[in-house]
Amino acid sequence: MEIYRLSGVGYTDEEMRVLKHICKVTLADINEFERRKEKEKKERKKREKDLGKGKEKRQEKGKEKRKGKGKEKDTGKPEG
Repeated sequence: MEIYRLSGVGYTDEEMRVLKHICKVTLADINEFERRKEKEKKERKKREKDLGKGKEKRQEKGKEKRKGKGKEKDTGKPEG
């Protein structure tokens, strides 16, 4: 086979068919990989954005708790 290719004569029809198929499959794999990476990137950005909103809400709740903390003391004993 190597002598055949080195001689300058082209590939047979069967070899060209196989090579074409291999190239198509490889390109499909690359495209799928890129699509998956883009999807993960979008999901990560969305998740970070959602977490940022949740973080702001938690900070606001924490501020509200700190404001009311000094007014009442909880001794752990029942009243009476």
